[in-house]
Formats: sequence, structure tokens, C-alpha cells
Amino acid sequence: MAKKIFRSHSRGLLLDDWPCMKAPEVLRNLSDVCRLKHLSYATEKSYAGWVQSYSRAVARMPKAWTSEKKAEAFLTGLAKREVAAATQNQAA
Repeated sequence: MAKKIFRSHSRGLLLDDWPCMKAPEVLRNLSDVCRLKHLSYATEKSYAGWVQSYSRAVARMPKAWTSEKKAEAFLTGLAKREVAAATQNQAA
């Protein structure tokens, strides 16, 4: 039986098992969830871009860091690059 990957949340979708999944599997599941939620294709592409960006960033981070530390470092990196607040909110 397939394990539930995404669960609904009031702010969007949460990925339960990020460390155990490869990027192509995450993107497939993301696409399925976006379609089930009837999100626009543009939204799906945007989410996929953020997954890929986060995946690349995590690959450069120390393996010993917790998921929370990695997420914090990713968002801090966006802030240091002086991207717009709306972009940071979309990534979060």
C-alpha cells in the first residue's frame, strides 16, 4: 500500500517524508496533489520550481542538519539575496 506523502494543511501542502524521497518522486506526487486540488498549471509549475530549488540547496547543506535547520537556512538564503517579501512568503 502506498504511503501517504502529502497531507492537507490550511497553508498548503506539507511533505511528510522529504529525506526518504528522490526529487522525481516528489515532483510526481506534487503534480498529483495539485491536480486533485484543482490548482492551476502555473501554480503547479511554481511549486515544482520551489521544490527543485530547495532540493538543490539541501544537497549543498551538511547531512547532520535537521530538516528545520535546512528550511531555515534556505529561507535565510532567500532573504540575504534580497528577494521580494512575496517571494519569500511563497517559498515558505
